[in-house]
Amino acid sequence: MTDHTTHDSPLGLWKSFERASRVAWTMQRINTLATLATQLEPNDRVDAARGIWLEYVDGHGTTDLDRNEEAHILAAIYQWLPKSDVVKFARNAWGDRMLDAHARDDLHISWWPDDSSVIIQHTTRIGTVATLVLTETSATGRLR
Repeated sequence: MTDHTTHDSPLGLWKSFERASRVAWTMQRINTLATLATQLEPNDRVDAARGIWLEYVDGHGTTDLDRNEEAHILAAIYQWLPKSDVVKFARNAWGDRMLDAHARDDLHISWWPDDSSVIIQHTTRIGTVATLVLTETSATGRLR
């Protein structure tokens, strides 16, 4: 397949469908993990979250992954992963390119390659902002 397609060409439409299907399937798996998380052993949660991420990024699709969609997926599973995995997955996804993305309306994720850190900001319904900074060896947080 060629990369020289427009969004409204048949191939462009196929790629859009493929990307949307991939994200929808991944989100369905994340929602199922969230539902079952308290019933699973911690190692099983980690294995499931790793599997979700790896299938998403290594899927057999023909489309390139969207950085904002990747951010959305990583933000949805970080809670079940060791901090070193979150940093490793961010580094593999975005390399030396800084990322600053709204994963959802209430969730913001940033990748700072110079510091090898992932910053996740969650805004609660009452406006409090919780910030979590993850590196391979530490996790620090604050409320504002």
